[in-house]
Amino acid sequence: MSLWGSRDLANNAPKFAPFSGLGVGANGSVLFANTDVNVFLANTALGCNGMSAVEKTSVSGPAHAGWVKEKRGTGGIQSIAISNNGTGYSGNGFLTITGGGTGNTSANVSYVVSGGSIVSVALVSGGVNYKTTPTVNAVAAFTVQAQFVVTMGGRANRVQYETIAAIGSIA
Repeated sequence: MSLWGSRDLANNAPKFAPFSGLGVGANGSVLFANTDVNVFLANTALGCNGMSAVEKTSVSGPAHAGWVKEKRGTGGIQSIAISNNGTGYSGNGFLTITGGGTGNTSANVSYVVSGGSIVSVALVSGGVNYKTTPTVNAVAAFTVQAQFVVTMGGRANRVQYETIAAIGSIA
């Protein structure tokens, strides 16, 4: 019996321990295609994925087609700035924060309106376990929508690939 197969299936995932210190539970089907944060490492999504030659060309990172360890860092919102104040807003409120991956605890950002424009934002809580930068919007009636620049902290938006078994292709 081989230690891995060439099909992108849980029962073909590597059967050895390429993830030192994670224990037997990290082998094979348990680690296969995992995208959940904090399962094997704190504040990290760690998975083992089959990467076909086609997928390899569309994803920046892995050097070879085959079985790839994918490690995604997480973090919270470190800061938020206004890039366009917008117009037509009638009162103070809170920004709506969406996306950023699974397992995140939402951040909380308030805003202040003066003269119909958003003039300031206050990061009440940066949230945790965002894998990527979330989308931020002021959900209220407006004439011109305000826009924001979000800076992430921790290891959000960081992805590390390591080829475990380089093979011609995964089907």
